[in-house]
Amino acid sequence: MNHILVRETCHDLRKLAREALQGKWTDAVVATLIFGAVTMLPTALAGAFFSKDFAAIVSNIYMLAVQGPFTLGYTSFMLQLFRNEPTAPGDVFSGFERYGQAVLLYIVMGIFVVLWSLLLIVPGIIAMYRYRLAYYILLDNPNISVLDAINESKRLMTGNKGKLFLLDLSFIGWALLCGLTFGLGFVVLMPYISVASVAFYELANGNLKARPADSTYGLYVSEHSEGRDPENDPGKSEQA
Repeated sequence: MNHILVRETCHDLRKLAREALQGKWTDAVVATLIFGAVTMLPTALAGAFFSKDFAAIVSNIYMLAVQGPFTLGYTSFMLQLFRNEPTAPGDVFSGFERYGQAVLLYIVMGIFVVLWSLLLIVPGIIAMYRYRLAYYILLDNPNISVLDAINESKRLMTGNKGKLFLLDLSFIGWALLCGLTFGLGFVVLMPYISVASVAFYELANGNLKARPADSTYGLYVSEHSEGRDPENDPGKSEQA
């Protein structure tokens, strides 16, 4: 397989995300609220009703059981949204259809990141970015094994980890503003970041490619845009 370096700027990746989210912000925010509620609310309730030590045990067991499937479902929603495919906020629960794989991926990724973090914090952060695309790959390849998804993520992220890190870093201003809203703004920022990450993935795997310089649109989704109106294509970009 050819290896692709993502050369688009963070500005371009954020623009792709905004274009994909046009007319879909409500669904994206609702999906984010659902994801946040099912992953964080139970652990908060455990802390409120149980002793600190017992709450920690309950929370860890709960997260181990559901974080992977919910992450897979939320990722699926954002991936389909970017590709302009039918989706709904309830798809956050779709990861439970592949419960075993989702849980195993969450555990294996966690173990690898922890092991790398034992060396120092920087190797742990690098490992997080190395495996960042594994959930997308698992969604696009239903028959792939968890280890194969992780290895494919490592391949796609070779030479691209810095770009994705800079993309995440480019949202820091928005994150600071969200802090002024007592965290409420994160229900809007999180889908923005998530869809920008999808755009990065689509470029890294070759689905999203540059059009010729004389084209009306700057970027397009080669594998998922057939039969679609280019006006609604998230890869649409005006010429400078």
